[in-house]
Amino acid sequence: MSNAAVDAGRFLGNPAAPAASFNYIEAIAKWCEGLQGRQPLVTALRQVAIALGAQSACLSRHARAPIRAAQVVAFQEPEVFASGPEAGRSFAHCVLGAYVDRPRPASVWLSSLADERNDPALLVFQEKAGIAETVIIALALEEKRIDYLELHFQAALDAATIELLDAVASALSRIWITRKPGLFAEAILSGRSKRAVSPVQGRLLSTANPARLSRAEFRICLLLSQGLNQVGICNELSISPATYRTHLRNVLRKTGVSTLPELLYALLSPVRPEEDFVPLARSA
Repeated sequence: MSNAAVDAGRFLGNPAAPAASFNYIEAIAKWCEGLQGRQPLVTALRQVAIALGAQSACLSRHARAPIRAAQVVAFQEPEVFASGPEAGRSFAHCVLGAYVDRPRPASVWLSSLADERNDPALLVFQEKAGIAETVIIALALEEKRIDYLELHFQAALDAATIELLDAVASALSRIWITRKPGLFAEAILSGRSKRAVSPVQGRLLSTANPARLSRAEFRICLLLSQGLNQVGICNELSISPATYRTHLRNVLRKTGVSTLPELLYALLSPVRPEEDFVPLARSA
């Protein structure tokens, strides 16, 4: 066993872990290597996802103020998401709700226990991608930002797996705190992630603007596609909840859908290569 794997075992409080747990310890060893810059961060994400049986893993960074779309570095199994929406966006706010800006470090949050009123975006994504459980692990809580590890599972988790995740979360959080400075930003800028921020998805947000959305309506759809809820959008655009609801009603009418989940489904539809999309900075 490598020195990194031995160190990972100590993080778990069990330096002589049985063979059955070896994959988990090896995954944390890879996590150690990735966070020290000895391998790409996305490779470390892949190792953690595979060892824990997840089909996707995402590192997300959330600014505490002002509210804005999270930055993400993501890994996902290509065959799982080939015909559905990509998992390269954050769903932490959907699971944590009001606690998204004040989680306990190393805490584990399950989508199956979340308040469905938080935001329907995750439910739409899970249904389309065949995901049974989404797990959010709070890695670090800092003055200006919060970092999360997000894992998506196709199968429901049993009690033993949840208990293991609780143990692994502590190790992942402690290792994350000791990471190489600037590692996350480097991964974003180097292109190891598919995107620097949650991307514009769906034909509704192409430059053709087929629904003929107004500037304000287009920006609201853009922010919805990036994971912001009503509070976040109102803060980002400096508008009132009443103005938001008016724009949303207009968007629903113009796009031919009747509910917010249906709109989110349209926004999160797979992107076709021939379509041209507008980034947030140019959408005004």
